[in-house]
Amino acid sequence: MKQVSNRLERPDLMAIQIEKLYRFAEDQEVSEGRNWYPKANQICQEIAHKFCCPLTKVVGVVAALSPATN
Repeated sequence: MKQVSNRLERPDLMAIQIEKLYRFAEDQEVSEGRNWYPKANQICQEIAHKFCCPLTKVVGVVAALSPATN
C-alpha cells in the first residue's frame, strides 16, 4: 500500500513512468491507445442510457474496475 500512496503523492513520477512507456510503445499500441478513450466513452454512454443512470456513475464504475486500480 505504501507504493501506491507514494505514486499518488508524486504525480511527477507517474508522468515520467507514462512517458517512458510511451517512448517504447509500438505504433499500433499508440494508435489503439488513442482510440480507447472515445470507444470507452461511447460504451459508457450506451450503458448509462440503457440503465437510465448518470454517465458520471457509469464512468466511475469503469474507472474503479480498471486493472490499474487497487
